[in-house]
Amino acid sequence: MSSVETITEKVVDEYGNIRSEEQGYMEGADVFNFVIREVPRDFNRLIEYSDIDVSSIDYFVFHQANSYINGFLAKKLKLPEDKLPATIHKFGNTSSVSIPLTIVSELKDKLPERKRILMSGFGVGLTWGTAVVDVEDCHISDIVEV
Repeated sequence: MSSVETITEKVVDEYGNIRSEEQGYMEGADVFNFVIREVPRDFNRLIEYSDIDVSSIDYFVFHQANSYINGFLAKKLKLPEDKLPATIHKFGNTSSVSIPLTIVSELKDKLPERKRILMSGFGVGLTWGTAVVDVEDCHISDIVEV
């Protein structure tokens, strides 16, 4: 239950980070280890379950957490760089919107004909999900900044 005590910000660690008891924080090393362990496993399970060949996938769109994690995943999964659109350098980590934002930003003009996209999201709460989607005659709106 929230109270004055739980919402009061204070220094909470040896690095001088300030937050209240109600604000979450991320253990970066734990998240990294989780991602590089679970996402490749999930990726391979999906490929096997779907009975598809990795070479039949036109684009691999990963959550844009950071360039290091995505580079590590690409290397571990032996994925070609030209099939890995990225937006982390443009928008930073945009949380749950990073996959659709990457599709809109980087694939908008590349999806008028049939394409197969593998998407993998991971993050908050050590959750993850991976899907293969075939798109055809896909209309993608422009990015609207507000």
